[in-house]
Amino acid sequence: MNRGSEGVPAGDYGSLHTLRAERRVFGISFALMNYVRSLLRLKPMAEGKTFRVYPGQDIKTPVYARYGTSDFRVFQTVFLSREFHPLRQMQDVKLIVDVGANVGYTAILFCHMFPNAAIIAVEPDPGNFAILKKNTEPYGDRVRAIQAGVWGEPSRMKFTQSNYRGGDMWAKRAVASDSAEGSIQCITLESLLKETDADAIDILKLDIEGAEVSVFQNATPWISRVRCVSVELHDDTELGSATEAFDSLFSESTYNILHSGEKKIAILKSSKS
Repeated sequence: MNRGSEGVPAGDYGSLHTLRAERRVFGISFALMNYVRSLLRLKPMAEGKTFRVYPGQDIKTPVYARYGTSDFRVFQTVFLSREFHPLRQMQDVKLIVDVGANVGYTAILFCHMFPNAAIIAVEPDPGNFAILKKNTEPYGDRVRAIQAGVWGEPSRMKFTQSNYRGGDMWAKRAVASDSAEGSIQCITLESLLKETDADAIDILKLDIEGAEVSVFQNATPWISRVRCVSVELHDDTELGSATEAFDSLFSESTYNILHSGEKKIAILKSSKS
């Protein structure tokens, strides 16, 4: 996604797609005002400000979103595109680990999809983590927020931003780091299970900008304790192909493999679902 300096989706701002999406999220007046401003080549209204937005889907508590950041697109993916709906087939869900929890939208959705589940939300970015804490506060101790990165082994990582995919998109990519400066302390799924004293993870959600390759390549300590994995795969990082790492770990003989939007989902066939 091509972003301006403030994170505005520059390629989408002013498009009819964005007009329709903003109407659904912010209302017709706000959407039309921004559409007119785009035609006049003005910045989006309220760029950088934080809004309270109602997700719908029977979720009565509003969430916070920072206009002019990726929050808007994540909101669309989680609450409007409904990419996580295939997970509704899962039953008896007690623990969900949300890695790359961003600002907490998926954690909130999971709270409503699985009323008896506890959620561990892991997010490394300080700005996202602050909004994550704010968004999940109404859910009390059902959501435990941890500020950290996740890697395949104990290490440090950092995010880099570079142009790729034909030069028309921007994205952060996770890379290993030997330096403490500008990097993030990482934990492993094995250490997370030990720290939380959890026997198993019912749903593991991963959206970690390429670091899923390292996680999948070091899956032996945790893979037998996870019933379902939902991941957004990133194949164009220096870590290698996430799709190849996924396919080598989750065979169709053992897992039901589903596709939902940008998500790939593996559900253990022996799992109660």
